[in-house]
Amino acid sequence: MKQKFLKDWDSTKEIPNYPPEYGRTSLFSSRSVVEHFSFAVVSYYQIENETFALFSYDTEIQKPALLFKEFQDDGNIPPLKFCIDRIASVTQENGTIVFDVREFTDCYNLRFTNAQISEIQNNPINILKYMNLQNVTLKDEDVLVISKATLSFNLRTIHFSNIPSKQNPICHLIELKITYDNTEHSGEVFVELNTDISSTKTCNLKVHSGLSKSVLLRTPE
Repeated sequence: MKQKFLKDWDSTKEIPNYPPEYGRTSLFSSRSVVEHFSFAVVSYYQIENETFALFSYDTEIQKPALLFKEFQDDGNIPPLKFCIDRIASVTQENGTIVFDVREFTDCYNLRFTNAQISEIQNNPINILKYMNLQNVTLKDEDVLVISKATLSFNLRTIHFSNIPSKQNPICHLIELKITYDNTEHSGEVFVELNTDISSTKTCNLKVHSGLSKSVLLRTPE
């Protein structure tokens, strides 16, 4: 999941020893945070046509077969949940910086079209204008009040065992949360991805046929 949704992640960061040789994943500029966030959004929207593994969206839409493009265009991809934890305000009075540390959390459901995802992929900064269309506005000065931002979404996957006595597929629900932690307000934003995996009775199967690709949704009996 980290390799798929965290920008510039590589296997050298998966160090089994403790203490780890590398520190936490960190970002040091507003642009790098936006680029990292955009990468995760694009990866989510392309999960079914860019990943070899059997991943699908967490949906139970009952349609016999859908081309991936149709699946995207008719709005059936579940939205991404985006939450921002912030303090009330930071002001300057008579040369003194005053923090109003009352805490607030705002959550939004983010949806993007095919065309928007293409533009975001070409230029990650484009995501800001499309989020603005959904009443989510992020400015450089918000770094003073934003403590944490989280991007949450679910996926489903299927595991086939190679043990003869366990041939039936096992369906899993994967709950993912990417956290951008700015609680220290030090100019360094820490990035962390957490997953919670559970079994589910519903599998969303991905079907390949020649060069075409479709999504078939089935509920196992």
